[in-house]
Amino acid sequence: MNAVDLDRVAHILRQAGWDVTIGEGEVVASRADKGGPWSLAVDRTGRLLFTAVRTLRPARLRRLTRAGVVYRTAWEEQGIFTVAVDIREIETLQRLLGDLSLLVRRAGRL
Repeated sequence: MNAVDLDRVAHILRQAGWDVTIGEGEVVASRADKGGPWSLAVDRTGRLLFTAVRTLRPARLRRLTRAGVVYRTAWEEQGIFTVAVDIREIETLQRLLGDLSLLVRRAGRL
């Protein structure tokens, strides 16, 4: 199998509004969605892993004082949605980027 062109992957992700870092043999990207943070990684073999984190319930905030120190704590329940796919062609990445919002919304109904 041919190696994935990581520079091209990074370019496509940047054009789609992602913050991109090219590392040793991989591209890592992130962006803020209205429902929570999204992250995506692609390695040179074409393995892609996407993760979306959603808050399921509002955070419960508390202040605790122990030995004169005030701690501010938050308990938050989150859901994590992942997609794993092999990118054989750059069009697969472009198709996935177009489908991500729909996939995340549908997964929230499962």
